[in-house]
Amino acid sequence: MTVMSTLSVCLEGIDGSGTSTQARRLGKGLERSGIRRRVIHFPDYRTPVGRLIKRFLLRKTSFEARAIRLLYAAN
Repeated sequence: MTVMSTLSVCLEGIDGSGTSTQARRLGKGLERSGIRRRVIHFPDYRTPVGRLIKRFLLRKTSFEARAIRLLYAAN
């Protein structure tokens, strides 16, 4: 029986601070070391809900506080 372990790493930062670049670099380093990895971005701007969040963050639309919290939860 093979035992597999899981490690989660979270990189946080505001838009444009380099978190995606660092995640990409870390992912490539892990891959070169033979470690399987999966990179997840949040919010995921590729989804319809994610695109609404992006519009909100760019101040192109507005939502009530409760609505934006629900959008983040749905994403």
